Parts: sequence; structure tokens; C-alpha cells
Amino acid sequence: MRLRWPCALLLIVALTALAAVAYVSGCDSSDDNGTGGDDAAGPDNAAPTAVFTVTPASGTTATNFVFNATASWDPETVSEALQVRWDWDGDGTYDTAFTTVKTASHRFTTAGSYRVTVQVRDSYGATGTASRTVVVAAS
Repeated sequence: MRLRWPCALLLIVALTALAAVAYVSGCDSSDDNGTGGDDAAGPDNAAPTAVFTVTPASGTTATNFVFNATASWDPETVSEALQVRWDWDGDGTYDTAFTTVKTASHRFTTAGSYRVTVQVRDSYGATGTASRTVVVAAS
């Protein structure tokens, strides 16, 4: 079957328009991360990088430790919008709620070695974590 040029042109225009609609509607997953584009973090969202310091690095049960996660960052979310929460004893349960305040103070009432974790969440819901050990002696 041979198409004459007006019909061939119409067919090309129709196929081009159909491809454009498929791409805009999300049917073309060539730039998708394999999640179908409906995950909470979004198809192109990287997880934030969690970073924190503790001052002092070790102390006693009388020490007020200061934790600072202001160096945490994310390529898609401004630092002020990043949220953090803390797990003070390494049990996997976060002891604070998410907040945009990136510094916290904590006093350990029992001597021991504590695995402290900060979880950082970006505005798309992606999270990153960092942990470090704090050694606490009896006072």
C-alpha cells in the first residue's frame, strides 16, 4: 500500500501528537526510576544527606550533650525546609518528632555507650540517616 504525501503527512502528525500525549501523561517511563512516578519521594528526588556533630564527644551523666545537624543537605530541598528527628538510644524508635530545628540537647541519665541516630527528611518525603556513638560515664 502506498500513501500519498498528504495522507502520509497526516499520519506522521497524528503519531507525533500521540507520542507527545503519552510522554506528558507519564506513559513513557524512560526517565522514571522504576517506581512508576508515584512514590512519595518522586522519580528524580535524591535522599538527603544526614550529617551531625555532638559536643562534647563524650561525657558523664551530668553532661548536657549538644547535637547539631545543620550540615545536613539535600539537592532538591533548601536546608531550612529539611526536617530532623533523633533516636537517642539506638533502639530504632525515634525519641523526638520531626522538626526544622536542627540542634538538640540531651542528657543521658545512665552511664553507657549510646548509638545516636538522626533522620533527615526532605520536602518530598525522602529520608537519610547518620549515626554516631556517644560514650557516657557515671558522674
